[in-house]
Amino acid sequence: MKPYKQPLSEISETTPQQTLCGSSQGTFNAEIGDYGVNTGTGFIQSLLCIIILALGTACSNPAGTTDEPVDKSVKQRHLTVTEQSSDPSAKRMPKVVITDEATTLSASWTAGDNLSYCNLSRQDYDSGTETYNPYTGTLTAAESQSVSALYGDVVCTSNDYLAVVYPVNNTFDFSEPNTYSYSFSLAGQDGTLAKLAASYHQLYGRAYVTSVTDNDANATMPKMKSLLTVCKFSFIDATTLAPIPVSTLTINYNDNTSENGKYPQTATVTVNSTTEHAGVHAVADEALQPLTVTCTSEQEVVYVALMPTGASRTFTFTVTNTSGTYTGTASAQLNEGEFVPATGLKLVKE
Repeated sequence: MKPYKQPLSEISETTPQQTLCGSSQGTFNAEIGDYGVNTGTGFIQSLLCIIILALGTACSNPAGTTDEPVDKSVKQRHLTVTEQSSDPSAKRMPKVVITDEATTLSASWTAGDNLSYCNLSRQDYDSGTETYNPYTGTLTAAESQSVSALYGDVVCTSNDYLAVVYPVNNTFDFSEPNTYSYSFSLAGQDGTLAKLAASYHQLYGRAYVTSVTDNDANATMPKMKSLLTVCKFSFIDATTLAPIPVSTLTINYNDNTSENGKYPQTATVTVNSTTEHAGVHAVADEALQPLTVTCTSEQEVVYVALMPTGASRTFTFTVTNTSGTYTGTASAQLNEGEFVPATGLKLVKE
């Protein structure tokens, strides 16, 4: 089945505030930049690949502090994270507000947006329960614009590594010594970009604490990267070529594997202090049933966050609306951090 080829389209929504885990304060700047577009094959008509997101220092030290280390013991400090430059070919989606305007893709922060952090380098021993609990908390965007300070207080000292995540609805799991994981769900999507950006646009960053004073700390972090693939779907009737409004969209694998007829509902990310930034990926959990996107009303464009495939795979798409049920298949390789406008896919009415 050969899809209808169409130019890149664009995105926009304001992401609602999303608290990820715990409470905290620390500071960094985030800036959303430009995007590049490549042309692909299969149902991928174009791939959104290059995103520049520059993070810079957002605040000065409080009165009475200096840049010289004073107290290097582990304690709560005001943290400033500065994003380092990285390979511009790294494929990433933006974060919070995404704007679709037909030819360009842009993004910005919204005041109140939260990221979670987890200190990968140390744990707090609870003598009462005889358990070790890593230090976690949140960083919060201060302004609604492309560059915004993110602030919070972080328990850390020099040479600590922090996992920085947006957004996470689950808490970190610490069942394995010195190894931390978190899971997220792909289920419950409604086909809108607003909900996708708020709850399904998974980003990961790894910050390294370079220096501390008595009350402050500084850290550097490579650019945050997206862990999923974001697809923009539209469908047409294979006979009439008329657009097919979507009430529900069901997606499953169809390539003669044990996952035939199914799609993973959840995925897990596992990290520790030695895991390099580029080595962090979302790993799909067992696929048990198809993934269903339920729209609040019939719509001709549907946005869905999907797992990267690593190789080309064949998918079955089933659309239902007030007129009936439509099905079809298409093959594609979905890459981590890419935006895929998969528009004009032909389906056959049952």
